[in-house]
Amino acid sequence: MKYLLALVVLTALMAIPSLSAAPDSVTFVGEHYEGVVTQVDATAGSGLLTTRFAERSLAFKITPDTRIWKTVRLGANSLQPGQQVIIVGRKLAQEDVLSPFLIDILPGLPQPGHGPGVRGARDVVVFGTIASTGDNLLVTDRTGKPVTVEVRGSRTLVGQTVPGDASDLVNGVSVKIDGKVENNVLTAIRIVLNVSLRRGPDGLRGKPPVATAQPVAITEDDISLYDLL
Repeated sequence: MKYLLALVVLTALMAIPSLSAAPDSVTFVGEHYEGVVTQVDATAGSGLLTTRFAERSLAFKITPDTRIWKTVRLGANSLQPGQQVIIVGRKLAQEDVLSPFLIDILPGLPQPGHGPGVRGARDVVVFGTIASTGDNLLVTDRTGKPVTVEVRGSRTLVGQTVPGDASDLVNGVSVKIDGKVENNVLTAIRIVLNVSLRRGPDGLRGKPPVATAQPVAITEDDISLYDLL
């Protein structure tokens, strides 16, 4: 049930174009489209997207400057001090203690005002930095507040958002694309693949096919990556 709730929560968060509280905050670069890739030629750097809302076919192209992001699955033992994370979970009876449904390691943290915050009376989303690991995680959120995350005995979904490439774009994958449309063709500035933490085709649960623990330089243009999480 927790797994289902985590995926439902994450899907809902990803479906919202911008959860930023500040009206003048950075959101998207150019025009924003969500949908499913229905045709792609990675060699030519082109494809077709069936948009989520208007359900129309939109041609897109990728350039060497296109940023592509994806999330891969990890095991809980991949969590280390210093990593920057988003945690989707539920508050416990104790103050500042969180039972996590999902933990995703991020390449950087947005500032307060970018990305989601409290989602309900007990369901919360926390951005922060892991201060220490063990039976529990001690996380310092982006305002400096300490949060205890109870991971002992849990089956929390753990992932990491990492740079992708054109080979990650295949028929049927759900994506969010920022870019500019000219002559009915969307030139992609940034593509974010929907978070997928399902078991891989090889059946392995703990190790991703590709991942990096090293932080990746984040620019202002990448901020909407967090609006999609």
